[in-house]
Amino acid sequence: MKPRKWIGIACVVAVLSISSFALTNPQNTPSGPSVQIAAPPYDPFELVTSPPESVVNPEARTAVVKLLQDAFSAKLPVRPPFTVKVSFTAGGEVQDVGPGEMDETDIGPNRRRWVGRVGNFSITRIITDQSYDSVGPGPMPIRLHMVRGEVLGPGMPSTMGAKIRTSRASLNGVLVTCILISVRGSEAPNRDWPEAEYCVEARPGEERKLLRLYSAAPGFYVLYDYANSSEPGVHPILDQVKVAEAGKIVLQGSVSVAHAAAEELNPALFAATSQMFTGGVGLIGPSYQIQSRGAASSGAIRPVVIHATLSPEGRVVEAESLQTSDTALSQSALDLVKKSKYETTFNYGYPPQQEIFITVQ
Repeated sequence: MKPRKWIGIACVVAVLSISSFALTNPQNTPSGPSVQIAAPPYDPFELVTSPPESVVNPEARTAVVKLLQDAFSAKLPVRPPFTVKVSFTAGGEVQDVGPGEMDETDIGPNRRRWVGRVGNFSITRIITDQSYDSVGPGPMPIRLHMVRGEVLGPGMPSTMGAKIRTSRASLNGVLVTCILISVRGSEAPNRDWPEAEYCVEARPGEERKLLRLYSAAPGFYVLYDYANSSEPGVHPILDQVKVAEAGKIVLQGSVSVAHAAAEELNPALFAATSQMFTGGVGLIGPSYQIQSRGAASSGAIRPVVIHATLSPEGRVVEAESLQTSDTALSQSALDLVKKSKYETTFNYGYPPQQEIFITVQ
C-alpha cells in the first residue's frame, strides 16, 4: 500500500451555502441563446419527474423555507454530549471500499473523538485545542468523507436570493415535497443541472417534518430512513442512510444517534498521546463548479457531473462520474477533471479536503 501524504486536522462538515457556489471559469461556460444544453438523463432515484412550480409568492416562499428548516432540525435533534455511530458498506470505483464504521462522540466545544474505518484505511482523531490523528497526514477516503457529510450533514442551504421551485412526488409510497434551489433559477420542465434537491415528508396534522432525500447534483442521491417514522406521536430517529450514484447504490449504512453513555465520557478517550500526529486536513463539502470541455461541438451540450475530493492544493484525490450511460463521454469528463487543478479559496485555519461536484459541459 502506498503511503498517504496528507490527512485530517479537524473533522468539520462545512456545508457551503447556495450563495457561495463556486464558478471558477465563467468565461469558459457556454452561454447565449444559440447554446442548447441537454436535460439531465433519466435516473431511477430522481423524484422530480413532473414540471416543478416556481415559488415567487412571499408567503409561499416563507412556508417552503420553514419546511426545510423543520426537516433539518428533526434529522439529528440531539445536542452534546452525544454519540453517532454508523456501520456501513461502501462500493463503487474508488480506492477504499468494503465494510466500514464511523463513530463520533461530541461532549462540547473542542471536545470530540472521531473514529473512521473503511477498506485498508482507519483513523482515530481527538479534537481538543487542535486535532490529533492516529495516522500521519494523508488523504481521507472519499466514502468516509461522504459518510460523515451525509449523516452529520448536509447543512441547511442558504435561500437568500436563491430561486426556488417545488414538486410533489412519492418515495417508496411516502408522499414528499421536493424543493429545488439554485442561484440563477430555471424554467426547465424537470429538474435542471444547477438545482440542488431536498425532498421532505410532511404529514397532514403532524408537526414533524422529515428529510427523505438530498441530491447535491443530478446523479447523486442520499436517501434517509427513520425508525418509528410510521408511528403517530413518536419522534422518528434517523437509522438508515443510502447514497446512490449513476443509478446504483454505492454506500449504505445503519445509524444510531443517542446521548453519550457514561463510559463514552471517560476523559481518557479525549486525551491525545505523544504518538499522535497533527497537521492533517478537515473534511469540507460540498462546493460546485462548471468546467468547459473547450471548443463546442455541434448539437446540444451534454453535461456530465463529476463527484470528487480535492487536496488542499486543489488537486483531485478521487473522482467518479455521476452519468455513465455514454461511456466515452463520461470517461472524457473524468479524464479532464483528474488532470485539472482547482482553486481552493476556503480558509478555516487548517488545510481542507474539499468535496466537489464539477459539471463538465
